[in-house]
Amino acid sequence: MSTQGASTSSPSSSSTPRWDVFLSFRGEDTRKGFTDHLYDALIRKGIFTFRDDPKLERGKFISQELVKAIEESRFAIVIFSIKYAFSTWCLNELEHIVRCRKEKRLEVFPIFYHVDPSDVRKQRGTFAEAFDKYKESCKESIEKVEIWKSTLTEVANLSGWDLQDRRESNFIKDIVEEMWKKLSPKFSRINKNLIGIQSIVDKLITSYLDFGNNVCMIGICGMGGIGKTTLARVVCEMYSDKFDVSSLIADIREKSKKGDLLQLQKQFLKESLGVTEIWDVHQGVAIMKDRLRHKKVLLVLDDVDHMDQLENLAGERQWFGSGSWIIITTRDEHLLAKHGVLKIYKPNGLNNDDALQLFCSKAFNNEQPKEDYTLLSQEFVKYASGLPLTLVTLGSFLFGRKIDEWQSALDLVKKKSKKEIFDILKISYDGLEEEEWKEIFLDIACFFKGWSKLEVIHILENRGFQASIGISVLLDKSLLTVIGYNERLGMHDLLQEMGEKIVRQQSREELGRQSRLWLLEDLFRVLEYNMATNAIQAIVIKNWEARSRKKNYGEDFEEFPEGFSKMSNLRLLIIDGLHIPNALNRFPNSLRHLSWEYCSLKCLPSSFPPKELVELDLRDSKCEYLWEGAKCLENLKSINLSSSNLIRTPDFSGAPRLEVLDLRWCDNLVGLHPSIGQLSKLKSLNLRFCESLTNLPSLSSKMESLTSIDLSNCSKIKKIPEFKGTMKSLSELILGRPAIKELPPSSIECLTGLEILDLKGWKDLKCLPSNMDSLRSLKFLNLSWCSKLANLPENLRKIKCLERLDLTGMSQLEEIELNRIGCLSSLKYLSLCCHKLVTLPAIFSQLSKLEVLDLSDCWKLLSVSELPSTTRYINLYHSFPPSYSPPFFRGYDESSGGVAFTILNRYLQGLFCQKIGYENATKRKEDGSKTEFQIIIPGCSVPRWLTYQSRGNSISVVLSPNWCNSRWMGFTLCALFNSFVYSGLRARVKAIGDMPHSQYVSKFHFETSKFQFHFGFCSSNHVWLLYLSRDDWFSTVGNGECTQIEVVFEVDSPYSMNPVGQCGVSLVYELDMELMEELNQANAQCSSSSRVITFEGWDGVHRGFVKSKRRKEKKKKSSRDDCDD
Repeated sequence: MSTQGASTSSPSSSSTPRWDVFLSFRGEDTRKGFTDHLYDALIRKGIFTFRDDPKLERGKFISQELVKAIEESRFAIVIFSIKYAFSTWCLNELEHIVRCRKEKRLEVFPIFYHVDPSDVRKQRGTFAEAFDKYKESCKESIEKVEIWKSTLTEVANLSGWDLQDRRESNFIKDIVEEMWKKLSPKFSRINKNLIGIQSIVDKLITSYLDFGNNVCMIGICGMGGIGKTTLARVVCEMYSDKFDVSSLIADIREKSKKGDLLQLQKQFLKESLGVTEIWDVHQGVAIMKDRLRHKKVLLVLDDVDHMDQLENLAGERQWFGSGSWIIITTRDEHLLAKHGVLKIYKPNGLNNDDALQLFCSKAFNNEQPKEDYTLLSQEFVKYASGLPLTLVTLGSFLFGRKIDEWQSALDLVKKKSKKEIFDILKISYDGLEEEEWKEIFLDIACFFKGWSKLEVIHILENRGFQASIGISVLLDKSLLTVIGYNERLGMHDLLQEMGEKIVRQQSREELGRQSRLWLLEDLFRVLEYNMATNAIQAIVIKNWEARSRKKNYGEDFEEFPEGFSKMSNLRLLIIDGLHIPNALNRFPNSLRHLSWEYCSLKCLPSSFPPKELVELDLRDSKCEYLWEGAKCLENLKSINLSSSNLIRTPDFSGAPRLEVLDLRWCDNLVGLHPSIGQLSKLKSLNLRFCESLTNLPSLSSKMESLTSIDLSNCSKIKKIPEFKGTMKSLSELILGRPAIKELPPSSIECLTGLEILDLKGWKDLKCLPSNMDSLRSLKFLNLSWCSKLANLPENLRKIKCLERLDLTGMSQLEEIELNRIGCLSSLKYLSLCCHKLVTLPAIFSQLSKLEVLDLSDCWKLLSVSELPSTTRYINLYHSFPPSYSPPFFRGYDESSGGVAFTILNRYLQGLFCQKIGYENATKRKEDGSKTEFQIIIPGCSVPRWLTYQSRGNSISVVLSPNWCNSRWMGFTLCALFNSFVYSGLRARVKAIGDMPHSQYVSKFHFETSKFQFHFGFCSSNHVWLLYLSRDDWFSTVGNGECTQIEVVFEVDSPYSMNPVGQCGVSLVYELDMELMEELNQANAQCSSSSRVITFEGWDGVHRGFVKSKRRKEKKKKSSRDDCDD
C-alpha cells in the first residue's frame, strides 16, 4: 500500500513516527490531479508522505492500515473538496484524525480546494447536501452524524490553506515549504552550523536518492576536504528515523589500515541487529545477507578506498530490504564503477556567498567581514575554490590578526597553484607562533590521530613539551578536533597527510634523516641499511601494525646489531610487539619515553636504562630483571611492568623522582627491594594479583607523597606492611583477599589520613581494631565477604565522614550491629546483600543522606518500608533458588510496579520535604548532587502505569506541545531485563528538537543523561526503574524546544546480547493535593508540602477519579434536596 517505511511513537508504540505527513482526501475529486501533484512535491522535498492506495478495498469502516498510518504520522493534511462529505470513508478517517489530535499525537492542517471554509465549518452547500442525504437514508445514526459535523467544524477552524483563485503550482509550493519548516527544527539546526549544506542536501535527495521500493546505492566522490563525509553524515541524521536500521561507519580507509575490517562489520551488525559475536568476515557477510534483506536500511560507508571494504560491508543490493539507501563516500570514482554504483554525486564546493560566510565565521566569528577586510576576505575565498576545509583552516589562522598580516598571508596564497591544497593548508601550520606547537602537530599527524587526548598529553609531556597548551592552540586553529565522550584526537585526512608530507620534505625524502618514523617498513629499512642518524626524534609502531606485518619482518630484526645507537636525539620510542633483541644494546641517553609491550627480552642490556628516561613501559613482557645495582635515574617518574615475568625489583634508590610503580599481575614476583620504602615522591604502588609475593618492605614516613597502595589478591601476604611513622598522604589502602588474619591497631594509628579502606574477602577476620574511630577521614569502608566478622565496633559511629559502607555477604551480623549503622550521618552508599536479612532496622530512616541501597540477594527480606526519602538507587535483584519464593515478592506480577511506584513516589515527596523546588528550571542543588532515582526489583513486566511502552530495548516518544509546563518534574524510564546479565545496562536518553547548547549536540540530538547500574547474574526477570529529574534535564539540554525523546537501553559488554525485552517511559507531574489525596492515600504524605506527584499514564485514572467524585457530590446534593422537600 505504501512506498516508505519506518516507525511510530504513541502511548502504545515503540519508535519514531513512520510518516511525516498523512494525506486525507476524496479520491474521486482530487486523486489524479491536485493530490497527486502535492504528494510528488512533498516526496521530492524529502518529506515522507502517506497516501492511500487506490486499489485499497473500500467499505463502511476505514482499514486498520489507514488507522495505523494516521497514528504513525506527525502531521495530517486534510484536503476538503466539493464532494468530500459524501464519503463516509473520508468522514470516518477524519474522525480518527481528530481523535489523535485531541490526544496530542497529531497536528492537523486543512486545505480548502475549491470550497469555501465557512461551508465546511457550518456544513453548507455540498456539505449540507451530504448530511441531508445521510438523514434521509437513515443508514447512519444521529449520534454518528453529529460526530462527523463536529469534526468538520473543528478541522475547518484550524489554520490552513485556501486555494481561492491562486495557481495550483504556486499554492503547492507554499504548502510544501511550510510543511518543511514545521517538520524540521533539526534541519534548521543543521543550517545554523553547516553553511550551504541545505541546498546540497536538497539536490542530492531530489536527483540521486529514490523514495520508492528500490534499493538505492549512490556514491559521493571528490577530493579530500570537499565535504563528502559532512554531506553523508547530514543525510544520515536527517533521515535515519525513516528507516528500520541506520548506521554510519566512519573513517573506513584509516581503520582498514589497522586490519579492522572485521571490527567494522561488528560495528554495523551491532547497531543494526544487536549481533556482537562474529568470528570472521565471511560469517559477517552471511549474517548480513540473511538478516538484513527484509529491513529498510540506511547505511553510510565513509572514506572507502578498497574493493574488499565494499564487498564485505555492502556487497550487493539484494542484501538489503526494499527502500534501503546505501551511501558511499570515496576519492576513487573507479572503485564505485567497479562495484556497479551508477549514481555518483560529485560535490563542487561551496558557492561564493556560502564560502564567504563560512570563511567569515572562522575569521571574524561573524557572517560578514569587518570593515577594511572585505576585499582581502574575498581574495582568500577566491583562492580557496569553495573547499570547506581550506576555508575553515585559513579563517581560523587569520582570526585576530592585523591587516598587514592578512596581506602577507594572501601573498603566500597567490604564489601557490590552486591545485596545491597542501601548500595552502600549510600556511596555517607555518603561522603557529611556537616551534613546539608545530612539533606537537607533527607528532599527532604522524602518530596519535585517534588516540585519547589525555594519553597523548601524557606522552608529549614526557617528550618535554607543554602539551596541554599546544593541543589547545591546535584546536583553536582548527588543525585538530576532539571526538566523542572519551575525547579522542581527530584530524582531517588532508591535514594528516600534510603533516606526514612536511616530515618527509624536511628530510628531503631520506628515511634516515626523518624526524619521525611511523611505518614498520620504514623502520626496517633504516635498521637494515644502517641509515639511522641523529635527526630521528620519535618512533611509534603500535601493536596492530607490528602484529599484522610480523610475517614480513618478524625475526629479521635480529640481524641489526647497531640498532638505535646512532639515533642520539631519539626521545620517544613506542615499538609494541616487535622482537628487536640486538638492536637495543645501546639506547641513546636522550630517550625519555620507552613503551615496549610484549618485549621478548628476559633481561635488558647492561647499558640500560638511559639517563634521561621519564617513563618505562614494559607491560606484558618476558622481562625478569631490569638492572643490577643502583642506577642514576633522576628523571624517571613511571614504571609499568604489569603482567610481565618480573621476579624481583631492582634498587630504586637512584630514582628519587619515581611517582608510579605498577606491578599488577606479576605472577612470578617474589621480592621487592627495600629501597621502595624510601621513595619520597612515590604516589601509587600497585601490586594487585602478585600471587607469589610473600612479604613487603617497611614503609617509612618519608614517603610523604604516597596516596595509594593496592595489595588486593596477593594471596600469600600474611601481614600488612609495617608503617614506620604516620603516613599523612596515604588515602587509599586496598587489601582485598589476602592471607592476613588481623588488622593491627598499630597500623591504624599510622593511617589517620586514610579515606578508602578495602578489606574485601578477609575470610579469617573476626573483629576490627578498637581504634577504628581514629580514621577520622575515612569515607569508604569495604567489609564485603568478611564472613567471620560478627561485630562492628561501637565507635564506628564516630567516623563522621564515612559515606560508603559495603557489608555484602556478612551473614554473621545481627540486627543490633546493623543498628549502629543508623548513626552514620554522612552515609550515602550502603550494601547489605545478605540472604539472612529479614527486615531493615527502623533507625535506617534516620540516614538522612543515604542515596544508594543495595539489597540484592536478600532472599528473606519482608519489607523495604524503613527508607529515607533521599534514597535514589535501590537494588533489589536476587538470585533465589527456583523452589524458594521470598515472602516480600510472593505471588505478584504487576505488584512489582506498585512497589516501585510507592518507593519512587516517596522519593519524589522527599524532594519537596527538602524544599528542592522546581520553579527555577535551570537551578541545581547547591551541593551539585543529582536527583536521579533508580530501583532494580523482581518483576515480569513493565508496570502498567507507564504511559509509553514498547517491546525491545528502545522507545521513542513524541511530546505534546505543552509538555514542559511548570508542574513537570521529570521522566520515569523503565526496562524489563532477563536473567542473562553479567555486567550492566545503560539507559541512553536523547532529546530531539531545537536546542541551544551546541557543546552537547550531535547535529540535532542531545545525549541528556546516562544512568548506569552494575549487577551480577540474575536468575529471574527484573524491572529497572529510573527517574530523570527536571533539574538534570535542563542543566544538560537547556531551555530549547524539545519535541521528542528517544531512550535506548544498552548492555555494557560489547560481547553480550541485549537482555532488555520491554521498556517504557512516563512523564512525571505534580498535581494539587485536593484532587489526588484519595487516589494516592497509599503513598507516604509529606506534611510540609501541599503537592502530590502523579504520572502521565495515570491521567485516565485521575479523570475517572474526578468524575466519580463529582457524581458522589451530585448524589449527596440530590439527597439533601430531597430532605429539604
